[in-house]
Amino acid sequence: MGKKLCILLLIPIVLLSGCRDWMNEPFVSVTPHVEEYVQHDQPVAEVATDYDGLYALILRLIEDGTTQATVDVSEYTGALERELQRAITRVRRDDPLAAYTVTGITTQTAEVGVRHIVTMKIQYIQNLEIIREMKRAWGPAGVVSHVENALKTAESRILLEVNGYQEQELDEVVRAYYMEHMDEVMELPRLTVAVYPNNGNERIMQIDFTYTHDRQTLVTMTDEVQTMLTSAALYIRGQETELARAERLGAFLRPMLTQSGSTTTPVYSLFHDGIADSNSLAHVFRLLCRDNGLSCQVVAGTKDGEDYCWNILMLDGVYCHVDLMESWLEDDLIPRYDEEMERYTWDGGSYPACPKPVAPPPSQPEDTDPTEGQTEPEDTQPEATENATMPEESTPETEAEEELP
Repeated sequence: MGKKLCILLLIPIVLLSGCRDWMNEPFVSVTPHVEEYVQHDQPVAEVATDYDGLYALILRLIEDGTTQATVDVSEYTGALERELQRAITRVRRDDPLAAYTVTGITTQTAEVGVRHIVTMKIQYIQNLEIIREMKRAWGPAGVVSHVENALKTAESRILLEVNGYQEQELDEVVRAYYMEHMDEVMELPRLTVAVYPNNGNERIMQIDFTYTHDRQTLVTMTDEVQTMLTSAALYIRGQETELARAERLGAFLRPMLTQSGSTTTPVYSLFHDGIADSNSLAHVFRLLCRDNGLSCQVVAGTKDGEDYCWNILMLDGVYCHVDLMESWLEDDLIPRYDEEMERYTWDGGSYPACPKPVAPPPSQPEDTDPTEGQTEPEDTQPEATENATMPEESTPETEAEEELP
């Protein structure tokens, strides 16, 4: 009886001590307690025994994107601390992927039982996902190809793994492509190029393109420009001579131009907003001429002492100057020749000469006798004819007869 009473008294005491707030809770759940095992001896996944193995291991960890690794160096031969830092420095200096992605590597050595362990932590750039979009490029030509494709699609950034790297003036590459493809590239972007590492045949290039418009806006602009170019081709259909086609293209642009000014999107701004200056107008006119079979180039020079642009065209076999901005003011496309360009200056060696054609001498009709109208000298000798009668020789008898009355 006494033992039962003690047990009954202990039960509420135990319950109250384990769940002090049970009376305040609407529901009480009892979860079995599981003893957590703390493993102080971490499993070792990597082993390095010399410098070359340690260097190769660090490269592999970076390629795999590993952020932390435990390396067993118990059997390492060499000066571990010095060679570990040497390997890390070399990897970050010479390996393209490490130079681009790794922002820091820290190490910590410890004795775990009978083993000598190095714990390595690797920090990477925040946007490591961009590595999945990296493209391969072979030499300068491969880089140019990727850059041109990025311009056509208005990419804001490309990442290239370049084999056979060489220094390039990519600003000039971008500008030249833009000038030749203003129907596809609406805006000339600002270029930023970063190369990793500083030396070596293999590099990683991060190329950033900065536009004043977002990508979707630029794509929409391109579609609208293509529609206008198609309209221009239809507008000049049926014109047989090059002069007639050029005049029609000038007439196509003339009503669009409403104000003078420069923009970052010259083709779109002229077609959509009516804004252009001499430079953009000359380039847009060249674009239209090129797409419609006319030989045309842009001349960069001066007019009345100010920087100015116009065009040189070959029309029906004859080179001539065309100042479309001035033609717009005069409401007509007027071909001019070198002798008529007193207000303009340009580098004559960079552009074809445009001498005024010399009018050919008047041609004679093909059926005209070249001797017609010329007077031949008269022949003093009488011309004998078949029916002519020669005078008879006179005799004395005939002479006497003639004297008779």
